[in-house]
Amino acid sequence: MGDRKRIRVHLTRLGKYYAILTAGIFLAAMVRQVNLLLLLAGLVSAPLFFSWFSARRNLYGIKVRRRLPQRVSAGDLLVVEIEAERTIRYGQNWLITLTDRISRNGEAFDQPPGAADPPPRVTFFSLSHGVGQIAAYRGRLLERGRYVFGPIQVSTRFPLGLLEASMEIPEQQAVLVYPRLGVLNLPPLHRSHFDHEGQTRFERRSDRASGDFYGLRQWRAGDSPRLVHWRSSLRHKELLVRQFDRPRHRDVVIGANLWIPESPTREDFDRAEKAIRFAATLVHDLCRQGGNHISLGIAGKKTEWVSGPASPGFRDRALELLTLTTVGCRDALETFLIELRRRASPESDVIVVTTQDRDLSQVSMYGTIRYGRESTPPEPRSDKLRANQLTARGGQVATYSVAAKDFELIFSDQTKVES
Repeated sequence: MGDRKRIRVHLTRLGKYYAILTAGIFLAAMVRQVNLLLLLAGLVSAPLFFSWFSARRNLYGIKVRRRLPQRVSAGDLLVVEIEAERTIRYGQNWLITLTDRISRNGEAFDQPPGAADPPPRVTFFSLSHGVGQIAAYRGRLLERGRYVFGPIQVSTRFPLGLLEASMEIPEQQAVLVYPRLGVLNLPPLHRSHFDHEGQTRFERRSDRASGDFYGLRQWRAGDSPRLVHWRSSLRHKELLVRQFDRPRHRDVVIGANLWIPESPTREDFDRAEKAIRFAATLVHDLCRQGGNHISLGIAGKKTEWVSGPASPGFRDRALELLTLTTVGCRDALETFLIELRRRASPESDVIVVTTQDRDLSQVSMYGTIRYGRESTPPEPRSDKLRANQLTARGGQVATYSVAAKDFELIFSDQTKVES
């Protein structure tokens, strides 16, 4: 933060009136050849030169730091703190105003269309050396995306308000605004795990032992030699294997098809944003439950995937992907479902949400739960779809369309923000 930055000085509204008055007195003195008027014009113009010198000097030695969170959800209250202090030992800075600039995804966001609020700004009465002062402004960002705060404009009208001096400090920081979460009313996706006499027991198995040790049992064909407890086997003269309470995990594959037409309307964009909020809420709830392995695929302007165990780290990665994704007009639902089938195992729970107002029965998902109601899919209309249809022998498959009238019964979108 250098002290000598480019400082711009311009007349304020009051200063323009004062300059016109000064110029009028000077012209009258020149026309009338009255020395007293020339002296008066000189005296009246002196405050302009004094304001120019004082305003520029009042901006020297200012250091600014901004404090704000790295991520926040859309609609949540955002508090931004700005700390300023004087770096020059002697003197003070008076009546300093700091104006922040906000841009979203590279687009200016200082004043949205139709908004009457000015850009955020804070004012410090005085700044002294070694004494940092903090001021804050607060607001709400209602749309997801990557917001860049900065640069900061430092301005002052000290001492007379006739001139305003300003300079820019390149203090920039980025904030990720996650999609706003809603409330899900989905059918329960959890299912019971039966023992060896039951029907299905799906686990994410590993060659290594996991879980808590709870006993020994006789060796069976297929057991890993690493699990043999040799000391107890010698004592009982037969092979005994250590048995662990293996934690069971659930595979969940989520697919979001963010299609919009080539000439989209505002309603089309709202549907895409609702699908993004639905996927974000689903990922958030599954990560809170834990014990899941989640794969999230997004088909927008381009197709992207992220997968991992349910954890706060995966939640942040998934929400970041949903935050930065861009909707697209390419109809790649069929290709997307083929990739979805490749990533999903037969026991996986599969959830597909799309913005397209079309009959999803052509996807031909076995055991489909469409809009929360079980249904039996018809035969695929093409051999390609028949070869790539999704199956769910041990899991569940659910497809949802944001364009459906009863989608509001499944997902309640909380878009109202308290003031």
